[in-house]
Amino acid sequence: MILRARNKMPQAIEAFEKALSLDPNLASAAWNLSDMLYARGQDLDRSDTLLLRSFAGGLPDGRKVVIGRAMAYQRNGQLARSLALMDRAVETKPAEPDLWLFRGRYRVEGGDCSGATNDVDRAIALAPANASAYSARGVARLCAGDRAGARAAFERSLRIDPEQPNVRNYLATLRLLHPNAAAALGAPGLAALLLVQILPVLHPTMHNTHRGPRSALVAPLPRGPHGADCAPWGGGGRIAALGATLDFHHGLLGDREGATTCVQ
Repeated sequence: MILRARNKMPQAIEAFEKALSLDPNLASAAWNLSDMLYARGQDLDRSDTLLLRSFAGGLPDGRKVVIGRAMAYQRNGQLARSLALMDRAVETKPAEPDLWLFRGRYRVEGGDCSGATNDVDRAIALAPANASAYSARGVARLCAGDRAGARAAFERSLRIDPEQPNVRNYLATLRLLHPNAAAALGAPGLAALLLVQILPVLHPTMHNTHRGPRSALVAPLPRGPHGADCAPWGGGGRIAALGATLDFHHGLLGDREGATTCVQ
């Protein structure tokens, strides 16, 4: 720790390696070495393995740290690595509902609507009074094309916690969305659109919990044809086929041309 504090990184890495050779389950050494490898962009596979080892060993705030790293990967365009990390995280601690919620989020972004629904349902089974889980179910059901199920999930979320203005906005979106805009988006696209807005509601304390390398910083949003920000989309599959961004405001009003102009 002293070597790391003095910015003597090679020597610090060597010291943590030695500590792990003596005790492979030493959570603090595993975390420090993982964090240093990640910050230097070195051997990310091993860095993630060490992170999960420290998480299993009782790393303080380990859930937030794991989710924070998954978010950093996603923001850097590495959705597959985010999903791989969350796959291993839910295996490590399957009783953590937030892990299932976040894996469901990334499955929506990847177009795996069925998998996302299963993950969110698992989170609800673990924490049935969690309003955020029902908001996530609404997005997953919307991804699967079940608008009625999505509406019911959002309404259930509001019954648990009425102080969720964004969720009320999602319900209004479902009611007001023009058929032309809905057709331009498709079910997974509409789910991705809401997912951009819903993340702060799902996990308001998760943002900026992982420092990460400089490359993980979020780029400015692209601009729409009328000056409004386009909503950033990540991932692959059917959602990626929509082109990655959409001008939400014009899509809501039924301006199909305005909505699709922002698709890049």
